Amino acid sequence: ADVEELGDLVRYVDSLGFSRAMSSQKAATRKLWDNLMVLGMVNVILYHWYWCVLVNPRTYLPPWKGYPFGYTVPLPHIPVATWAMVLFRIMTQEWINGVFVFAAVQVQTAKELTRFTRRDAAIAGLYFYMGALPMVISLVCPAPWDGYVFRAETIHRWFLLALLLGKAYLVAATRLRLPPWLQLGLLAALLVAMPPCVAELCGEGGEYFLPTDWWPKCSACLLSPKEVVCVMLYVGAAHMQPFEKMMRIHPLVGFGLFVSASCLSCWLPGQSSVEFGADSATWLGRSTRLLDLAMTLLQTTGLVAAFARRSQRVHWSWAARWVLGSYMANVNFLDIMFLPPKARWDIVKSLQVGGPLVSGVVTWLALALPVAFFMLVAAPAFQVALVTLPMRIAVKGCEVASAVCTRCGEIFRRCRARRSWQLVCGDKTQPLLA
Repeated sequence: ADVEELGDLVRYVDSLGFSRAMSSQKAATRKLWDNLMVLGMVNVILYHWYWCVLVNPRTYLPPWKGYPFGYTVPLPHIPVATWAMVLFRIMTQEWINGVFVFAAVQVQTAKELTRFTRRDAAIAGLYFYMGALPMVISLVCPAPWDGYVFRAETIHRWFLLALLLGKAYLVAATRLRLPPWLQLGLLAALLVAMPPCVAELCGEGGEYFLPTDWWPKCSACLLSPKEVVCVMLYVGAAHMQPFEKMMRIHPLVGFGLFVSASCLSCWLPGQSSVEFGADSATWLGRSTRLLDLAMTLLQTTGLVAAFARRSQRVHWSWAARWVLGSYMANVNFLDIMFLPPKARWDIVKSLQVGGPLVSGVVTWLALALPVAFFMLVAAPAFQVALVTLPMRIAVKGCEVASAVCTRCGEIFRRCRARRSWQLVCGDKTQPLLA
């Protein structure tokens, strides 16, 4: 995101390219959410790249070496230092959902929250674009690479779908004049009652229009518990607007709340219930999803309070500017670099030398440095190549098409005017004595 001074106002440009003039105070608040979104993207990348290495070790066998596509095998657990593993679990907790949802709500006015806007149209366009892009690229790839590219992961666009569902639900509930408590109550009942996957449509066309996960098995759900959790966060934040209250909490209290809630969530069943569908066979097991929602709220509240004052002095503007590129390309980046989970597992395992302090520090350097390189160097290139240039080409094409249509319209109107004159007055080009 970019911030530019305009007299008493500040022009703020977000990662989607939308600009808005706002007061300096509101711009300072947006810096906070920019920083939290950058931190949240670190959460996302660590989860996508290393969860299958540290928490649930599993790898696919490379199809380009003759193995069937989608065939995966488990890996042994790596004896990582306890403090390093706890830090990893804290950094991959569900607070990411609260941060991203609250940031999406906070940037909108009360009027914008009750109607569809150009921002929602851009999110919808980005959602379908991200799903169609690997399929279109696969058309120009030779075999067998066309099949691999076609099956590039698009599961991460589930969050865009959750934002669209949240706005649609809020708009519909507002039109029906449902009170806020009823809106949230209906969503809570749905969260507890629903199965871990509503309408599994992979192989039945779902992979063309739904977020799709190809590893360890193909999955394209029409609706999942984590999407409902995000819709609840969206609707609740839109009605309660808790942002100012969260920022007034003392930073030390916020930091303690964040760490304690995150550590508690490491041993509670909420995250596994929402993220992986664990304990979904009984009503009691599904009710733990509400526990995940509560922990997400506590973690997000603590994180906002801990960063509120610091963000007045520090703004990670470069990483925030390219957060869209980080979001779009992170899932498949290491696979593009021919680093499947087994290769990452080998690297991390080789670093377990020395005592817990040394091995933990070295392990975290190995985890963090590739993430920093990706967000600061690779993500801008991906965003320019996948978003900025196509958008500029599309805008230029629309301008050319509009100019051509305008010119054709002028020619058509002139022809009609000339034809009408000839019908009324006769053809003046004919000789008088003909």
